[in-house]
Amino acid sequence: MSFLFFELNEGDHVVFHQLVSVKDGERYIVGRPDTRTFVELPEVGVQTINLLQNGLSVKEVQEDLKKKLGKEFDVKSFVDELVSLGFIKKIEGQVVEEVHGKKREFLRNVKAEHVRFLFSKPLLWGFLAPIIMIGLSIMILNPYCWPKPQDFLFHERLSIVLLIGLGLGLALSSLHELAHLFSAKSLGVQGSISISNRLFYVVFETDLTNIWVVPRRRRFLVYAAGMIFDLFVISSLTILTWLYDIGVLGGGGILYKLAKATIYLEILKVLFQLMFFMRTDIYFLFADFFKCKNLYGDTVSYITNALSRLLRGRIRRRDMSFIPENEMKVIRKYSIFFLTGTLITIFLFVFQIVPLTVAILIFSAQILLNAGSMDTIIDSSVFISLIILYSVFLGYSLWKKRRERLRAAKDLGQAFSARRGFDSENKTTSIG
Repeated sequence: MSFLFFELNEGDHVVFHQLVSVKDGERYIVGRPDTRTFVELPEVGVQTINLLQNGLSVKEVQEDLKKKLGKEFDVKSFVDELVSLGFIKKIEGQVVEEVHGKKREFLRNVKAEHVRFLFSKPLLWGFLAPIIMIGLSIMILNPYCWPKPQDFLFHERLSIVLLIGLGLGLALSSLHELAHLFSAKSLGVQGSISISNRLFYVVFETDLTNIWVVPRRRRFLVYAAGMIFDLFVISSLTILTWLYDIGVLGGGGILYKLAKATIYLEILKVLFQLMFFMRTDIYFLFADFFKCKNLYGDTVSYITNALSRLLRGRIRRRDMSFIPENEMKVIRKYSIFFLTGTLITIFLFVFQIVPLTVAILIFSAQILLNAGSMDTIIDSSVFISLIILYSVFLGYSLWKKRRERLRAAKDLGQAFSARRGFDSENKTTSIG
């Protein structure tokens, strides 16, 4: 028998699922890794959990904390919130219904000892760093090595360019995300890879929410692993194409053109990461560097409250009283970048990308209807098919996110003031 909605009694004892707790500054990050549910708690919240885990009833914990703190702490309400988070397994022997499903682990058989060498100091500083430095130096000293948009047109047939480009993009994005995943696994943290979106961009993303159990100084390499891979690919291919340009290497032809096209794609991917008004890799580096637990969500709340004031309360305000002042300073400044970047991206999408795509679609459809040459029919068919495929993935991602938000709102209900939720979507991204 399991239940979720109940009346908790003061004499009840509770049994927890397996939880982890990591001290982060003056507060604690507490979570359940198998469901990737984490919250930030003050010390009194951790003390409460410890006392309950030691077998004390709700009432006994209440009395114990009152003696230690000299004031009341609402243990009953706190336990209610822990239930809504899915942290509690049983109450008085009765199984509590699961509110969060266990998350799927990607490549679960890959263990820390299998991939730890990939992120060792000898490999990072003795191999990857020198190649990246050499490659970037070549690009700086030889401007002609910088890729140009026409480098992506490595073949006269548009359909071949699109299909091979799609394959290259998928392969590079997958390896980018595997770099994040393996760097997390090297620290004993599991994750999963899926398709999602950032505004109108379809992306691959790696769910690394469990990275919160890792000490802060060790999280930065996990966030940066994908970009390190991108820079390694750019630098390696730059070195190879430069050696061909100066006559050291022979060959060339289609392989040379594909290398230049790959460099161009990878530079676009790195530039995409700079758009950290979305949840890109640099966003997580930035947020964790400034110790912001939910920079994105808190910024949305800050802008929502500003609009509420502007519209005289027509939009419901969000409580931000629990956010420390040092984080509020970052949120205020980041909100300018967030709002500006988002509006510019939406503007370009609506007034540039959409009209251009529609124009090309109409042109491609006319070619199909007028029965042009076989080459142009194939090119047009491939272009239209890829646009439809992209739209399907984007629509699916938007629908999935909406479904997850509605489910989360239904499951969690009203947040208890003693705990603070934070960026549960700790997911690195790559253009898909």
